[in-house]
Amino acid sequence: PCPYNGCFDTNTNVTAPKQVKQGRAPKVRVTVSVKGNLKPQGELKVVVTNESGFREVITVDYTGRPRSVRLPALNERGTYTVRVAFKAPNRFRGSQETTTIRVKR
Repeated sequence: PCPYNGCFDTNTNVTAPKQVKQGRAPKVRVTVSVKGNLKPQGELKVVVTNESGFREVITVDYTGRPRSVRLPALNERGTYTVRVAFKAPNRFRGSQETTTIRVKR
C-alpha cells in the first residue's frame, strides 16, 4: 500500500506464450503503466507454479520501460501459472496480473 495521499494506480500487463515445449525456458514481457506520462519504478516479483508443487520466484527491478523476464526451464507437462506483481517504494500503488503457460511434449 502507498503511504502517501494522492498515490497513482498502476496497471501490470504480462505477455507470455500460450504454450511451450517441455524443457524450454520461456520469456514473459511485463509492462507497468500509469495514467499520464509518469514512468513507474519499482520491483517485479514473478512467481511460477504448477499443480505438482513446482514453485520458482524471480525478482527484478522495473525502471519504467517494458521488461523481458526469462523463466526457468519448464520440465513437466501441464499448466503453469505465472503471477507478476509490481511493488513500488514511492507514490505508485502496486498491481499484479496472472497468466498461464501450457507445457506440451
